[in-house]
Amino acid sequence: MYLLVGLGNPGKKYEKTRHNLGFMAIDELSAKYDILLRKHEDFYEIGKDEIQNEKVILLKPLTFMNKSGEAVSYLAQKKAIDFAKILLIYDDLNLPLGKFRIRPKGSAGGHNGMTSVIESLGSKDFPRLRIGIGSPDNIPWEKYVLQNFSSQEEKTIRNSLEKIPEVVEVFIQKDIAAAMEYIGRIK
Repeated sequence: MYLLVGLGNPGKKYEKTRHNLGFMAIDELSAKYDILLRKHEDFYEIGKDEIQNEKVILLKPLTFMNKSGEAVSYLAQKKAIDFAKILLIYDDLNLPLGKFRIRPKGSAGGHNGMTSVIESLGSKDFPRLRIGIGSPDNIPWEKYVLQNFSSQEEKTIRNSLEKIPEVVEVFIQKDIAAAMEYIGRIK
């Protein structure tokens, strides 16, 4: 079983912000594979089905970014999911807008949601797919990540989000190395 997690913040206020790219990615997977997401109290939204004949769980933690790890750890333990089959999807300030980077493990890189997940799982050894949001010009990053995308940026992000199912399929069908190679070929 695979656990595909998108990081973000719950609520209408944050829905279209840069920091919610992980949620947007899960919504893209939900729509593409017709996987219904259901709210489980105020803890998370979850959807269960199959992608490429493999059981998957789509997860959006509703605990706000800084406590995302609580929901991830809870489900990983409850379902006994191997860390190599957990894919975290989230925004990255250090990548150009709409660009992808996938890695089998690593540090939080200053991302509070990832810090929470690493601390809750007690490990850095799980795959992560980062989507670039670009760097802020003349404003603090804390404000930048909570801004909505401009209309021009939305087009770039929409194009990137449409590629998420392809990346996930390669990850599930093959492995993280194949997904890394695949992303290297995406323009």
